[in-house]
Parts: sequence; C-alpha cells; structure tokens
Amino acid sequence: MREFKDNYFQWLLETNQEAKAAEVKEREGDFPTAIALYLKGHLPAKAANVVSNYNVGIPQDQLEKIAAQLISSGMHEKAGDFFEKMNILDRALDSFVMGHAFRKAVELSKRAFPNHVVTLEEEWGDWLCSQKQMDQSIEHYVQANIFNKAIEAALNSRKWNRAVQLVANQPPEIARPYYKQIARHYAEVRQYDLAEKYFINAGAFVEAFEMYVRANKWD
Repeated sequence: MREFKDNYFQWLLETNQEAKAAEVKEREGDFPTAIALYLKGHLPAKAANVVSNYNVGIPQDQLEKIAAQLISSGMHEKAGDFFEKMNILDRALDSFVMGHAFRKAVELSKRAFPNHVVTLEEEWGDWLCSQKQMDQSIEHYVQANIFNKAIEAALNSRKWNRAVQLVANQPPEIARPYYKQIARHYAEVRQYDLAEKYFINAGAFVEAFEMYVRANKWD
C-alpha cells in the first residue's frame, strides 16, 4: 500500500499535477511539503489555508514565499487575511488597502492602528467614488470629517435631503454655493417653496425672483 502511494505521488509530480500532489501531502500531515507544492503549482491561497487551518509552525522563509505569491497573484485581500492570522498587522493593513478591502482595513485599524481610521475612511470614500458608487461614499467622508467631499458626493448622487442635512451644519460662507446648487435643483423640478428657501439661504435673492418670473408666479 505504501509503495502504491509513493508511486502515485511520484506520478503526480512527473505529470506536473502539483495541486493533487500537495493534497496528498496535506492529508498525510506533511504540511511543509504540501505548502511547497501548492506554491510550485501557483496556488498560494491553498498554501495559506494550510498554515491557518492547521496552525502549524512554518519556517519564516516559507511564510514570506506564500505572502509574496499571494501579492504577485493580485490576491491582496487574501494576503491581508494571511498576515493578520500571522499577527503581522502592519503588512495586513497594507494588503487590505491594496486590495480595496476597506471594511477589513478599518476594522483592523480600530483595533491596532486607531490613528489610521480617519485616513482610511477618506480613502474608502475616494475609492467608492472612483467606482461610481458616490451615494455609498457619503457616510465614509462624514466619518473622516471631510464634509466638502461628503456634500459633493450627495449632490452628485442626487441625495438632496442628505446634502441639505450636511450643508446645514457648515458655516455660511461654505454653505452658500451648495445651497444655490440645491435651490436650482428644486427650481428645475418646480418645488418652488424649497427652491426659494435655499436661494434665500444662499443669499441669491435675484435668482429666487427670476425663478418666479419664469414660472409666471407674479404674486
């Protein structure tokens, strides 16, 4: 039986079936060999799973190889998970950010790097905007205290009520241009009472007057 297993394993190696050969070694409990074969077969995620699933001591150089191959394969979130399990938290954070896994990056930072949280929330918002998910970016900008970006994201995603809430908390000199933009929207959709309110908040009395003229609302 042992001879048959050895022959089968050798045949797997000779036919470049490293993944199957690795599975054989993983079942046998020969974890370093299994990891080496997974890496040879360009399956770094499976190699990482061996380390985390069996909680075995693996030489540092092999851990580095797993991480390097995860990163070179573009599996940044998986690399982050791997580094976090290895308690290499700074590299875990870098990998999560590179993989745009911002939720994991923020959760890790809250535990280990609280000074990074605000910056990460802004980066998360920026990334969501780059993906045309502006409505989802709003609250991340709020968490980062970057209110101009939050307001612009609300306006661009046509979340008018949220934009009004955010603008109301800004100093008048910052709020006026945004109020004018909001007022023009309500004028376009013929919600004249709201449009008038926000034109007045913007100090744009002439525009409010002209709006009513165009609408033939002389009273």
